[in-house]
Amino acid sequence: MSTNFYPSNPVDVDPNLTIPGKAFKMQVMKVILAIVLFVLVYLLMVALSVALAIGCIYLGIKVMTFARGIMAILLGAAIIFFGLLVCYFLLKFIFAKANTHNPQRIRIFEVEHPKLFEFVRQLAKDTNVPMPKKIYVVPDINAAVFYNSNFWSMFLPVRKNLEIGLGLVNILNLSEFKMVIAHEFGHFSQKSMKLGSYTYSVNRIIYNILYENDGYNNILSKAGSVHAIFSIITMLAATIARGIQAILKGMFSLINKPYYKLSREMEFHADAVALSVVGTEAATSSMMKIETLQFGYDISMSKLNEWIKQEAAPRNMFDAQYQANLLHSEWNDIPVKEGLLYVEERHFDYITPPRLVVQDQWASHPPTEERIKRFKVANIENVIDTRSAWSLFDDKESMQERATRHLVEVSFPNLKVQEWRDTGILMDEVKTFMGAIRFPGIFRDYYEGRSFVKIEPGELPQGEQRFEDIYNEKVIARIRRHFQNERELYLLKMIQGEQVKVKHFTFDGVRYRSKDVEKIIKVLEVAVQEDTKWLEELDLKGYALHLQLARVRSEDMEAELVVRYQEIIRLEAHLEQLKEVLDSLFNTINTIYGEEHTLIRLKILFNELKVKENKLKSILLDFEKNNWTAYFYSAGFAGEFEKFLRGTFQYFDGNNVMADEINLLFSIGNQVEFYAGRIEKSLKKNYLEAVKELV
Repeated sequence: MSTNFYPSNPVDVDPNLTIPGKAFKMQVMKVILAIVLFVLVYLLMVALSVALAIGCIYLGIKVMTFARGIMAILLGAAIIFFGLLVCYFLLKFIFAKANTHNPQRIRIFEVEHPKLFEFVRQLAKDTNVPMPKKIYVVPDINAAVFYNSNFWSMFLPVRKNLEIGLGLVNILNLSEFKMVIAHEFGHFSQKSMKLGSYTYSVNRIIYNILYENDGYNNILSKAGSVHAIFSIITMLAATIARGIQAILKGMFSLINKPYYKLSREMEFHADAVALSVVGTEAATSSMMKIETLQFGYDISMSKLNEWIKQEAAPRNMFDAQYQANLLHSEWNDIPVKEGLLYVEERHFDYITPPRLVVQDQWASHPPTEERIKRFKVANIENVIDTRSAWSLFDDKESMQERATRHLVEVSFPNLKVQEWRDTGILMDEVKTFMGAIRFPGIFRDYYEGRSFVKIEPGELPQGEQRFEDIYNEKVIARIRRHFQNERELYLLKMIQGEQVKVKHFTFDGVRYRSKDVEKIIKVLEVAVQEDTKWLEELDLKGYALHLQLARVRSEDMEAELVVRYQEIIRLEAHLEQLKEVLDSLFNTINTIYGEEHTLIRLKILFNELKVKENKLKSILLDFEKNNWTAYFYSAGFAGEFEKFLRGTFQYFDGNNVMADEINLLFSIGNQVEFYAGRIEKSLKKNYLEAVKELV
């Protein structure tokens, strides 16, 4: 390569690394057999429909030839039309084309970014795939190889296109970027990828016949209105179409279950191809970064959606993403090397490994943990190029601003942005917002995602409490395990009740049959009960410690902590009521819009909605009495909130639905639910900050 922006390949890579294993080959055979069976069934249906069409044409002509009058002509034409309708229903997919258009894409050219194209060309050569026909950039933290697919692409060669997410470029070094693109190329170095094309096309056939029938239904509707004879014929054609659809629904499951299993094996194989050109370290770090560095992208997108309401937008959302990730690194002790966050295993290991493993038969990707484990087993050493992936782009800032403007234009086509704001403004807002709800680091996530314990008189433990006995990594790990146990217990009970249907599952590394689920439920129930009691006792010790620390300062300080704590307990009780009312209210709105109703039923539903609206107002008036609504006003929806709280709404006048009123109710419910959670975090943060000052 003529430049030095292409990281070196490992040496002495085992040639067997990229050879598909037995599991891969077995799934290939299963998919082939399923596709062959589908083709046979489908061809049989086509043959029968063609035979029916020929028979109908013959019979229709006979009727029109030997009978006399307009009715004979109509009957003969209807019979011919019926045969053609059934045939067309089975063959209309041939004329359909899959829409792979993504309006967020920007096509880039070699004259603009020669280093990137040279990099991609060399990587295509190393992974033994053709150079992509076109290269696009999108905002996401993702990369993909795609092509425009239709019926004929099963048989004709199709050039692939490469899609690069600039959010991905923003967090990876050159070696990690090479890993991600090589993985995508690795898919197309597999001969079995053609099966993906076949399966995709088969699914398109099934989907088209099952769901894309607007044009066909219009034909039936128009034909049925011509004459009563045609109406009968179209009803009969619709009945046959429903029978064909029932058969194809069964075929979908038959084909896709083995294909999804093959897809997981293909992911492993694509990983192996990429691993062979980058090594273990780059493969592992790229995966961990993608899994853990979503924060900056989410923040920049959130601010874009927030500012758009003010006719403003970030000038450069990718710089905002980068700066937000730097802030994230400060909060989570993530080192920064050569301007990029360096994610270590300790940052990735915050996810508690599951004891229960239930194989999702529809999952097309294996778990990240399993992929990383394979990288380590391969143990391929290589030199890491730590320069940013932006090194491949000429005029990085111009590319970032161009992509930002394009994203805004296609996402909000009817809005003219009046102000393009710099990253500094965005980061100031982020720091203010996060500063109001982020708990002090000394508590090590002890209080994250759960309620404060309600304290009854005389419950507090006696004796001196020590900070380090409560807030340490060992305790945090046990808390995480406790909540993981609760989630897994819930899933096991779903399996027991057959809401989740599986034949086997794995628990603590041992494989069980679904009939053994009750035994494992008992094991987890004991663990959950023990840890629930342990955590309640620990929470009491924590509160006793807080009061102990405050008492050293003054009795007034102790009293102030008690008042703050009790306010949080009151708020959490209100939040439980709020959640219950909102869940019920949203369910009623979904029922109103999601089903057809008689007038009497509609009146009943709107009466229920009015009752739930009054319950919501009652809770919000309590929020107002406790001065918690100040956060609502500062959050920027004071107008809507006041209109709802002081207004009178009808929702339904006996004949017409008041859509604007229902939309306001729905909007208020969503916003109150979101900001009420922020109020809770804000009160807890203030309380914990006060405790921190006493430590």
